[in-house]
Amino acid sequence: LLKKAWEIRNFEIDLFWKRTAYFSAIVGAFLVAYFKIEADRYLITLLGCISSFVWFLSNLGSKFWQNNWEKHIDLLEKETQSGDIYQVILGDRSKAFSVSKLSMSFSVVAFIAWFCLYCFEISPILTLEWWLKLSVLLISVGTIAYLCRTNFKEIAVDDNNKKISGKRVGNKKIKYLKRKI
Repeated sequence: LLKKAWEIRNFEIDLFWKRTAYFSAIVGAFLVAYFKIEADRYLITLLGCISSFVWFLSNLGSKFWQNNWEKHIDLLEKETQSGDIYQVILGDRSKAFSVSKLSMSFSVVAFIAWFCLYCFEISPILTLEWWLKLSVLLISVGTIAYLCRTNFKEIAVDDNNKKISGKRVGNKKIKYLKRKI
């Protein structure tokens, strides 16, 4: 079962990146169309906005299924001789960026940019500079809020996976990151 759970998890990750490539191509095509075609720009921006939003929802669905199989792995590892190897992360948490979350953030940025372009196209009263400033603000706040989320908690554990917070092993204080189940 553990091997099958790993295979399905890896399959879900592969599908995530295939979908990301697919939606990136679609959103990129709409971007080229926006700058090459003068007529019906509002329609192009609307399609770009919808595509980016569907891309984000697709990313959420993919991430859900990846997390589902990672939780299966967590539970199955406890029942096998392999231990909690998948749950324990050695090293500095500040360097643990999630490439899938970065991709998801990019789909949100694409949606916000397309939404602002759409609003600009249907509302010529407001200037492009105003929309750019709004875009930068929304993108910055949204990206920072999204990237600040984490699935790790900091704890120190011994060889039996028991919490030893505040203790030292040798000359070093041990700190592991363990994924929440």
